[in-house]
Amino acid sequence: KHKCRMQTSVSPAAPDDWVWIAHHKTGTKVAEELARVLCRSSGRRVAKNTWREPPRTKVARGLCHLVLKLQPQDIARWTGGGARIVHLVRDPAEMVTSGYLYHRRGSEPSWTNSSLCSRDLCQLPDAAAATGDKFAAQRFFNAMPAAPWLRLLGCPPSARTYLDCLRTAGLAAGLAIETRRAAHTIETMLALQTVTHGPGSRTRQLELRSLERASFNATFRSLAAWLEHPARGDTELLARARRLCFGGGKVLTAAHATRGSPSRAGSPLAAAARAWASNNATPALRELSARSGLSRTWPHVPPLFSDTAKDRAVSGGGGGGGRGVLTCSAPRLLDQTLAMLTRLRATGCALPAQIWHVGELGQPDSAGSRRLLAARAAVRDLREALHPALPPSELGAMRGFMCKPLAVLATDFDEVLLLDHETYLFRDPTRLFSAPAYARAGALLFRDRIKHHGARNQPPLRPPSLYLASLAAQHAASPGFLPTASQPWSPSESLLGAPLWRGASSHHIDSSLLLLSKSQAAAAAAAGAAAGAA
Repeated sequence: KHKCRMQTSVSPAAPDDWVWIAHHKTGTKVAEELARVLCRSSGRRVAKNTWREPPRTKVARGLCHLVLKLQPQDIARWTGGGARIVHLVRDPAEMVTSGYLYHRRGSEPSWTNSSLCSRDLCQLPDAAAATGDKFAAQRFFNAMPAAPWLRLLGCPPSARTYLDCLRTAGLAAGLAIETRRAAHTIETMLALQTVTHGPGSRTRQLELRSLERASFNATFRSLAAWLEHPARGDTELLARARRLCFGGGKVLTAAHATRGSPSRAGSPLAAAARAWASNNATPALRELSARSGLSRTWPHVPPLFSDTAKDRAVSGGGGGGGRGVLTCSAPRLLDQTLAMLTRLRATGCALPAQIWHVGELGQPDSAGSRRLLAARAAVRDLREALHPALPPSELGAMRGFMCKPLAVLATDFDEVLLLDHETYLFRDPTRLFSAPAYARAGALLFRDRIKHHGARNQPPLRPPSLYLASLAAQHAASPGFLPTASQPWSPSESLLGAPLWRGASSHHIDSSLLLLSKSQAAAAAAAGAAAGAA
């Protein structure tokens, strides 16, 4: 029965269709009630599509598609047919605080209180979800334990379910965990915002905040007029919509539980959650809120680099240029970093070297100074290249692996030889700059190991590829993303076939050793700078 139902249609939404898209905690119940009122009163049938279901067969007078739990892979399916799209959106910070309170009190126990995976907690590899059959996907989820995903989100080791996780973790930790869990949903919402924005758009971004009691009437009338509803001036239609959305206290009252409804919204926990979102949040959540354009608290993403460092990021300008060796380090890695540079000098390499850090290395003692002198290495603090408006709380996210790509962009070297602290070199690597591949492309990269999906008790490697797909969707409609590329930008065949894109591996390029000419490989440098500033 389910198989037959899924095969009834693969056609896209037609131009005379209406598509209602809502994400978890942006107003799924509100979208359903509004769709029922406006669609049925105009003679349109409502077809509900959840989690990778394709559009249903088109009917004569147009159809209303209600799409819930949209996946980024399906954005083109719903936006490519020219239908009018009503997209319910919300400030990501409000989505997180609302979701935290909602899930912590035990709502939706079928997945929050289950030790097995679900589509709200885990992600499937594309191969398992390619058919769009949510019933087949559920069988995959039922065979996957939730524990590895809970660890991935940062839950306490004792937590067996997501409900256990939120109730065991403290407020700040629980909100950070909910931020990570909701990031996929938020990124999908932002990607849909991006691809449906622009001249001639047939998409109405409907902010949940605009449906509060005081503004509901004006919003509903405006929406009905935009849809060219035949009864858009009917006061009874408006009254019916208000009864459905506010009657019984289970739709909009619940949707605004973190903003001013009785009991739950007035609890100390809800007030503390709102204060966290307004005053602290995580760097990732602040960025998502600013990117959404819906936040009153975090309206802007601070630039990543200072004005001076921006020039160096693309071309190695800023008074330096030339070739050099670059590595990142931290106090616990400094001995290994200096040992690596000592081995490098033993090969006869005479290139200048820089050791980058993010506010972690203090002034070296006399012994450390002698070792730096012997290694002919200068110590550089990434903070000097960052924009002064960047919040100090974001520095922690730039340490570790992230230091390497940021240092490549921030250095005044134009031609960079990036090395890890654990790299062993037996010959002078300077000769790599003469390699034909480097001369052709301005880059010399080495493949990393291919890390395939783990065993049955390990989560599939989806988050990196989902982030990559979301980033591509975000920039595909942006004419200024890569000035050196053809416009509008779109992913290349090479990118679409890469294991990282397909979710086959979270590793692709080995960062232990690579060469990059920022002036010659300008597109790669510009992509890194643009992604960091996005």
